[in-house]
Amino acid sequence: MKNLKPSGPKPVREVMEAVIGFDGGLHVPGVMGKPHLHQEIELNYLPAGSLTYLVGGKVVRVPAGRLAIFWAATPHQVIAVDGVAQFYWFTLPFAWVLQWKLAPGFMEALLHGRFVLDPETVPDDEFALARWHEDIDSKNPERLRIAQLEMEARVRRLFLRSPRTDLRRRRGSPFASGATAVQAMAEFIARHYTQPLTVAEIVAPTGLHPNYGMTLFRETCGMSILDYLIEHRLFHARRLLATTDMKVLEVAMESGFGSLSRFNEAFSRANGCPPRAYRRSLAGTLDRHARPARSTGTLDRP
Repeated sequence: MKNLKPSGPKPVREVMEAVIGFDGGLHVPGVMGKPHLHQEIELNYLPAGSLTYLVGGKVVRVPAGRLAIFWAATPHQVIAVDGVAQFYWFTLPFAWVLQWKLAPGFMEALLHGRFVLDPETVPDDEFALARWHEDIDSKNPERLRIAQLEMEARVRRLFLRSPRTDLRRRRGSPFASGATAVQAMAEFIARHYTQPLTVAEIVAPTGLHPNYGMTLFRETCGMSILDYLIEHRLFHARRLLATTDMKVLEVAMESGFGSLSRFNEAFSRANGCPPRAYRRSLAGTLDRHARPARSTGTLDRP
């Protein structure tokens, strides 16, 4: 893989990174001063109202009564809160979810930064989430294990109902054996995507041969290492186009593409329009919500 950014000083990251693990509970939401990210899979559930996120330059609304799931390695930021007193959040280590051996469409959707919403309202959800909250607070190993199993079953039901999910599993896909290695590669990309990267550097933390690492990543996640790296850079670029007045060339460099031509080609292929047209299409979109506040230097949840 060619280096996709020239050498030089690393850009200042404007995204706060957290390490959470298996956790969850009730939270009083608020508009976040800056995006943040963490490596866990996150579940959100709102008993009432709605939350509006800015995710990689895209506005995503999470309504009440429908379980939402996303991989929080994509920088995300709450930009509007409407009628939400409290909401449930839960985080699951990425490797756990890989080991569930879910359909390839599941991982592909999450790795592309999508918030996946249950297409249906499930009457028992609020009761179940309250019980998970109690289980986590209990610190009891057996209750924690039960909560993990119930979360897995709930996520499986979500994707079973999703009309866009391909439930055909690839034979021989090494989810369990390669879960830790795939997580290590994905985390390395999430932390270093604005820098020049090669496949060998991405695979190095796993101790695997680069060719095997590439194959393992594709078979587990349904996309190549390069495609996933480009996705992260595009998330970053869309956010900058939506929330700053940076020139397009500056956005390209800040996002790790290294040249304007590479950036324009990748962006147009992914979004159906060049960066300038994308920025024009967003005019007024964020103004209909609360624009992100200036950074306070603090880390807000979710």
